[in-house]
Amino acid sequence: MWMLKMNIQSSARFLEILPDEVESTELSIENGVSQVLLALFDDVAMDEVRLYAVPDSKRGLYCYLIQIGAQCDTVSSPSFFLNEEHLKRIITRDVSALLKDLFGRVSVEGISMHPTPSRLSA
Repeated sequence: MWMLKMNIQSSARFLEILPDEVESTELSIENGVSQVLLALFDDVAMDEVRLYAVPDSKRGLYCYLIQIGAQCDTVSSPSFFLNEEHLKRIITRDVSALLKDLFGRVSVEGISMHPTPSRLSA
């Protein structure tokens, strides 16, 4: 079992999410990320998806910060993944591609994976 945390930033110039759209945008992110992770892991439980709009005073625009947390059970094809860093690169690539459709340019600022005792199968 793995505990996955990601911090992502988007600074798309023309993106604007209205305050009443934040929850539906978070749900869209959650659904998409869970599908990305299910392609890699046998079972996934999303813990959190948070979206924050932060003003960028230099450009007068907003920067969007996205925090994602998930619990991921056994890797689906262990022989395909060379190591944890390889798995992180695949997750970063696929989640970035997904979020690019919603936010334009995105940057994964951090990704961490920590082994934990299995709780999904209980």
